[in-house]
Amino acid sequence: MQWKATHVNLQRYPKAQVIRNPGAVLEVNCDILVPAALENQITEENAPRIKAKIIAEGANGPSTPAAEEILLQKNVLIIPDMYLNAGGVTVSYLNG
Repeated sequence: MQWKATHVNLQRYPKAQVIRNPGAVLEVNCDILVPAALENQITEENAPRIKAKIIAEGANGPSTPAAEEILLQKNVLIIPDMYLNAGGVTVSYLNG
């Protein structure tokens, strides 16, 4: 917070890792990965490179069925989108 207060953004934060390839963000070393924007972002091709221990699906269907099989074989805990983003669907229905 101190860095941001004096530098406006985190662009040159010394402890940050710059990721230039947008797809590589799914493959960073992390405990929990939250794919929360697009469908089918975790595929059979990139699933073997995912290092997260938990995938919390914020998007609707962010993993393909083939990718899910790979992740389950790697003992990755997957919290399905229907549980993780159900509140947003409920609220949008009520606001409809």
